Amino acid sequence: MQSSPMLDFVTTQAQLILDTFYEAVVACGRKPPFKPSVIVATTPDATRYDPANHAIILVPYEVLQPPRRAAMDRFAAIGTLSLSGREQYIKVFNNLLVAHELGHWLQEMAQQTLNRWQAEYQANQIMVAFWREYPAAPPAAATERRLANFVAQSPNMPTRFQIIQA
Repeated sequence: MQSSPMLDFVTTQAQLILDTFYEAVVACGRKPPFKPSVIVATTPDATRYDPANHAIILVPYEVLQPPRRAAMDRFAAIGTLSLSGREQYIKVFNNLLVAHELGHWLQEMAQQTLNRWQAEYQANQIMVAFWREYPAAPPAAATERRLANFVAQSPNMPTRFQIIQA
């Protein structure tokens, strides 16, 4: 995939998040055996932590298939930040969730035995804690607004599927 100003921006922002997260881990007195890197996927996939490559895999909006782009348009329409589908995707999958994926890196470092539910729940807790501690890494909307945008739900969603917000 050719580099573009937007792709460079997304990669740079993710690297800033990774650097801030890594520095916070080191500041806690930990000495990780490696620092993860950022890799940009060239095919549609999922944003994730890849333990084999010790990397956060970012999937750029540009490689998404039309149905996924349409889904992002719908997600953005119910969001709280008045973003386009593209902007929503970048804010969530190329920015906010980088800290979630780094939570999986921490789990790897701790050699935790977790089932899928526990791993995802804990990574979400780590993500929220990170963004509350470092709301301006990189500069963005306030953490509470960003998290509210992330969990926004359609008013048509059945009650049993709605996230309970305190």
